[in-house]
Amino acid sequence: MTIQELRSDLRAIKYYYSKQKEFEKAAETVGESKIVETVKRYNQAVTNAPPRLYKVYVELYVHNNTQETVSFDWDCCVEYIRRLNKQLCIFLLEYFKGETDMEKDYDFLYEANNVYRTKNYIVKQIIGVRCSEQENNVMFSFDTYYRRTAKRNRIYEKHFRERKNKDRQRLPTTMYARTYVE
Repeated sequence: MTIQELRSDLRAIKYYYSKQKEFEKAAETVGESKIVETVKRYNQAVTNAPPRLYKVYVELYVHNNTQETVSFDWDCCVEYIRRLNKQLCIFLLEYFKGETDMEKDYDFLYEANNVYRTKNYIVKQIIGVRCSEQENNVMFSFDTYYRRTAKRNRIYEKHFRERKNKDRQRLPTTMYARTYVE
């Protein structure tokens, strides 16, 4: 499956859900459309996705919302929704390729605010802010260090091929916690 085929399927799924009652009524006389099989296949796949990607799928394709509407509802920027949608597409591509260890290999992409490489690791940085009127405000980071493997490097290169500086660097925060994954 190519990314173009996947996006075509997602457009068809969005159309199906926008006209679901009409499809169901027509199925009584004409028979069930092939799109129903596709919808079931994708729905099954997305149940294995991380929670945010699952929610993006539901909001964009089942509820037929635009990325702008979802960003407004979630109180975030449109770019964040685009990034989640891109991650959803990557997840679905890998799911349909039948990769058994995809979650472990792709985990560094999910829910990250920043992803960068060091000599031995690919690092996922999740950044948060704690505001307090009584104490100082704090920026903190949960950093997960994934050991660089050939497969993870290929995934990293493919996902960040448009970056000028592919390796980037850590965003500074006041506090951090580290976790290592082999």
